[in-house]
Amino acid sequence: MKILYVEDDHVAKLVAKNVFLRSDHELLMCQSVEDADKIVSLYSDKLDVIILDLNLDGLSGVELLRILREKCIDIP
Repeated sequence: MKILYVEDDHVAKLVAKNVFLRSDHELLMCQSVEDADKIVSLYSDKLDVIILDLNLDGLSGVELLRILREKCIDIP
């Protein structure tokens, strides 16, 4: 399973990285809305799950979700 994790908090990213290292899942990480948008554009057909921080710098995770849905990306 390929997971995109969008988080701008360093500690939360370290925790997620340690959790997912113990699994069979591949974790892609980024910390900004812009980077998440680029990664989703490149890997949309390969991503299984996107986990979003609700309080990102700039746009919120909810706003990012709206942008991704407008692009017809249907990833849980």
